[in-house]
Amino acid sequence: MRALCRRAAARPAVGLGLTCLLAFAALCALVGGSVLVHPGRASVGVSPSSDYQVMTWSLRWWPWAIAHGTNPLHTGLFWPPLGFSTLWMTTIPVLSLVALPLTLAAGPLVAYNVLMLAAVPLAAGGAYLLCRELTGRLLPSVLGGLLFGLSPYMLGHMLSDHLDLVFVFPLPLLALLVVRRVRGKTSERRFVAGFAVLLLVLLGVSFELFLDLAVLVAIGSVIAYAGAGQDRRRAGRTIGLVLLAYVVCLPVLAAVAGVAFTAAHAPLRYAPSGFAIDLVNVVLPTPTVLAGRSHWLRRISEHFVSNIGERDGYLGLPLLLVAALAVRAYWRRGAAAVVGADPDRPRPSRLRFSLRVVPSARALERAARPYVRVRRAGGGVFVCAVALAARAEGASRAGRSRGHRLPAPQLLGWVASARRVVDL
Repeated sequence: MRALCRRAAARPAVGLGLTCLLAFAALCALVGGSVLVHPGRASVGVSPSSDYQVMTWSLRWWPWAIAHGTNPLHTGLFWPPLGFSTLWMTTIPVLSLVALPLTLAAGPLVAYNVLMLAAVPLAAGGAYLLCRELTGRLLPSVLGGLLFGLSPYMLGHMLSDHLDLVFVFPLPLLALLVVRRVRGKTSERRFVAGFAVLLLVLLGVSFELFLDLAVLVAIGSVIAYAGAGQDRRRAGRTIGLVLLAYVVCLPVLAAVAGVAFTAAHAPLRYAPSGFAIDLVNVVLPTPTVLAGRSHWLRRISEHFVSNIGERDGYLGLPLLLVAALAVRAYWRRGAAAVVGADPDRPRPSRLRFSLRVVPSARALERAARPYVRVRRAGGGVFVCAVALAARAEGASRAGRSRGHRLPAPQLLGWVASARRVVDL
């Protein structure tokens, strides 16, 4: 049995399949049987703002417009006779084309439900691959993937029918490309091509996520270069390749921007402040998770802005404490390895709390933070998921080497993971 487990742990595909399967099983338990049994008569979520209507319409509109030679970026079906620009609504061209066979065979509502159910396993799988690359371990990577894929961000936007905001799997994959490039596991040509493809996929899924990512990439690149120290040359080379990937996407970006800014549209109806998270929500759960369903917590969370889909910033004190301990330990150690430390290479001696050094959390945060969406707290979940995976990996190694129970600071990682599972 142990030999079988070791073989499974040595194959990343086994962990990837396990992570996706567990995420999908948990999602099915949360969604219920009505959508699974009758996907053509029910939709995932509670539809507080009926956003799924725009998504299902988009699933049918893009294939129809392309097949009939109609401009897909403008429709005369809304607000005739002037029509409306589809770039100023939550349209999803990439997902519409991917789901085309299912849409034609079973209808747009079935395709919408299938895409919503697929978003969570894909997000969890992408985060697993990143954690696996950073830690080289099976169980910590599975925990990190599940933490990201089943986070309050994902569950909140699924409840609100935000299909465009739950397809976030390109974000951890973008970070994975950066890590592999820094470690020399991916050639420059493949890096630029892969990065550009993921950027275009993200653009075709959500303009909002793409623009948020672009801003964070710019900020993160400046911080990473300024703090690279002796690795500044390598950091500058990687940043240049990221910029080159954006240049490759420039023809598509210029065309989309030109059409969007020249098309007529009504003034923005809602202020952006109505779609932000309250800082209290970071430590105080909402009814999205089990811990937030008590009466006294509801009395506080009901005053948060917007609907349940925007109240998705909960991380929890245990998880924040784990992340803080990991950042503190690795910050004191320094960022000499940056994200270039390969988990398969010999590691330095143990630190305090019986930890072994894993890729520097400070450098990891610099490298990963530009590729996450932090305005709605998705980025916080992403960074904490990777920190938890690294923390759990160090704890498991230290426990095996010392041959006794893990000390309390290491147990916090497992407590945080267990609490997240209970919250679901």
